Amino acid sequence: MLTRHTDRVRADRRFDGARVRSLDELPELLAHTGILIAATTSPHCLIGEADLDRMPEGALAVDLGAPSLVASSRDGRVTVLRLADLAGRDCDRDAVAAAEAVVAEELERGVHRIERPTIVLAAHGAGEGSPANALVLEEARRLSGCLRTSLGRDAVVPAFRLGTPGFTDVRGIAGRFPVTVIPMMTSDGYFVREVLPRALADDHGQLPPQLRITRPVGAVRRLLDRVRDAAVEATVETEASAVLVIGHGTRRSITSAAATESLAGAIRHELRRRGEGAAVEAAFLDQAPHIDEVMERLAVGRIVVVPFLIGGGDHHLNDVGHRMVGQDAIVLPALGTSNELHEAILALARWHAPGRTLRIGTRASRLALRQAELAVAALEACGYATRIVECSTVGDRDLSRTIESFSIEQGVEGPFTDELERALADDRIDIAVHSLKDLPLTHGAPSQGTMIAAYLARGPADESLVTADGRPLAALPRGAAIGTSSVRRTAQLAALRPDLRAVPLRGAVDARIAAVANGAMDGAILATAGLARLDALDRVAERWPIDRFVPEAGQGAIALTVRSDDQPARDACTLVDDGGTRRAVDVERRIAAEVESPEADRRWLAGVHAAPSGAGLAVRIRLIARRSGALRDIGLAGDDGDALVAEAIELLGSERRTMEAYA
Repeated sequence: MLTRHTDRVRADRRFDGARVRSLDELPELLAHTGILIAATTSPHCLIGEADLDRMPEGALAVDLGAPSLVASSRDGRVTVLRLADLAGRDCDRDAVAAAEAVVAEELERGVHRIERPTIVLAAHGAGEGSPANALVLEEARRLSGCLRTSLGRDAVVPAFRLGTPGFTDVRGIAGRFPVTVIPMMTSDGYFVREVLPRALADDHGQLPPQLRITRPVGAVRRLLDRVRDAAVEATVETEASAVLVIGHGTRRSITSAAATESLAGAIRHELRRRGEGAAVEAAFLDQAPHIDEVMERLAVGRIVVVPFLIGGGDHHLNDVGHRMVGQDAIVLPALGTSNELHEAILALARWHAPGRTLRIGTRASRLALRQAELAVAALEACGYATRIVECSTVGDRDLSRTIESFSIEQGVEGPFTDELERALADDRIDIAVHSLKDLPLTHGAPSQGTMIAAYLARGPADESLVTADGRPLAALPRGAAIGTSSVRRTAQLAALRPDLRAVPLRGAVDARIAAVANGAMDGAILATAGLARLDALDRVAERWPIDRFVPEAGQGAIALTVRSDDQPARDACTLVDDGGTRRAVDVERRIAAEVESPEADRRWLAGVHAAPSGAGLAVRIRLIARRSGALRDIGLAGDDGDALVAEAIELLGSERRTMEAYA
């Protein structure tokens, strides 16, 4: 409620709970007002044509005054509804009632128009009329125009901790309609992790179910890369001796400095790569090390100043600008004034727009769909809408060949993954879900254009034996047929029971179980994780411990891949990534890639498994000679993944030489 008599209205109990503001604030508020109701006793027109021009397109102005309080809209962008016009000159009781009904109907429509799915640019702000707030207001207007064309919407509004509209206004909309909040002018620190969620939470401390907070603008990789490159180019061109990266920071959170320090590290790394020796330091407005302290250390030669995550207002002009007076300093433009910021916000808004659906690509088998459902559940728990897209792969279509023959005869690297990866590259899906062991060990080369962005929490990595009558391996008769098309499994089966026969078996897990049940073979070796995900553990006759039957690298893990340049998809996957799984399977796949590399001339295979052990990993490797089926086991442990891989490679080289000498 806006009024000239704020004190009088606040004292009136009829208006308890209402937000009472001064009428002087009207011009600023109009830019994000969807419905305006004018009802005063003033004899003058209060809302002129210029005021209506400030309102968003499609807004509604209801004039309940007599004479008119609202001018006419020049171009029809704003609907103006006057009670006096609707009731007519006679203005009898029936006419007024009919007019009021029309007004009520239009108000209802107006509410639905403005309370549609909304994108909110959320900023700390520096108060009404400040340059920082003005920048966000202008960005909301600019973004609204861009998205009106591409998404058919213009519902982009600003919200401030210090300013109008406030965060409580956003919370009211988010209770009923989808709202995407983009944190502006901030990194992944105190404001995003604590201030913003607390301000948007309801009375019970919960975020509205239809509200999603994206990663902050300051964490957009493409934007960070551009800031880094601008700093490096300025340093090289001006032959500066130092670079000072300035962030806001706060003493209330240990995470607040991370983004600024990370950017300083990236600039330092790139300068060193170019052979430049300029010093690079981070400094902060609100925590140590402070700007003055660092400037004292760098007060030699020319300095390039990078005002990181500063909106071009007081911080940039006063806190930074005044300190540089008299210094040989080149102050780069504030991030908030650069076009790169707009492009980053636009990309986030388009990608995270309410109602946007992530397309999740998967194979069509029951197990693959179940794994895709696990990915969907994890992403939807983070606020994303999803849709599963089924893709056909050559490995599913052609069951007559062995897996290895696809690579040898047809040049197919991943018979179960290549076509999903092509669907990613062609922008037919946003995220592909794979059993990690199906992804080639070479996956992730820059030329491929896709990358592993996340691993879901790993399932069991061991192997199981399924038999028709539940007999374990030791109880099977001599010559029993065991289904598997894996050379690795065949060699290990021979080491346990050389009298058994390995027979080819491919197809979906359900089909393999059915082949055993129908008597086509006596048993089959299957990954326990797949059986568990299909609720088929009751078919297991025996589970083999890792030290008895070493699994394939990455077994039991689910990988999510994305286009390498699709930063929003990478951001989404980051939220569901399991760090423990990533650490273990990274070691496994690097070791397996060494054993099965083209340089090894296809003579060797490896079973590899890494498991948490204290603060580190315990790694078991089984080296397998393809031709002879000979096995060698290696065990090692440590807390540094790179050191473990290096040690494993050295030990494997020694074992291969020994096995070749006695072959």
